[in-house]
Amino acid sequence: MPQTKKKDATINDSDLVTNFVISGYHRTENEHSKLDNLTETTYGGSVKYSLIDLFDVGILHINSAYNKYLDFGNNFSLNGNKFQFTSLSYNFYFNRLNVLGEVAYNGEAIATVANIFWD
Repeated sequence: MPQTKKKDATINDSDLVTNFVISGYHRTENEHSKLDNLTETTYGGSVKYSLIDLFDVGILHINSAYNKYLDFGNNFSLNGNKFQFTSLSYNFYFNRLNVLGEVAYNGEAIATVANIFWD
């Protein structure tokens, strides 16, 4: 079931969202003008599989949509009004060795993080 919530954001004269406001302050007229002026709708889910004490594997997918276009001004930020994110996480155990990480994809790029521990 989708979740819809209001977010604080700065919106420019072209009706583009230029940043999210996360301070929570609404003391001044300027701060109050950013209150709840963006609607975000999200849905998604995750599944995790575990095999005894040998490994865990999980997959997560989330869709986000906004009622206004996001334009944060550079190629490395979110731009648009619809986004998808998918990730695969893993955690393998073998004696004292532990290998874990995550691979994520947003429709344009792949990101990964991995860790190896010897205990």
